[in-house]
Amino acid sequence: MIPSRNGLQWLQFSPSQTTHNLFGPKLDSLDFTTGAVLSQQSPEDNKWHPVAFLSKSLSLVERNYEIHDKEMLAIVKALEEWRHFVEGGEHRCEI
Repeated sequence: MIPSRNGLQWLQFSPSQTTHNLFGPKLDSLDFTTGAVLSQQSPEDNKWHPVAFLSKSLSLVERNYEIHDKEMLAIVKALEEWRHFVEGGEHRCEI
């Protein structure tokens, strides 16, 4: 978990450091929603630039999940949504 400026905790995972143009998602889950930002590292300036955003409301059942299950749900939803970015790439995706 990585603390952000507004006090929320972000879970970050990124591909192996062996290739350029790395993807790095940041995810968070709150009481009623999950959100994520997929960023890509630029080889020119080594800065992270947003590529895609994701925001999903939680169902009534999902709202009752424990926080660690909500965080895992955010990871699963992000991987399902951005599968085409990370699947079949030349690099590993570390979670």
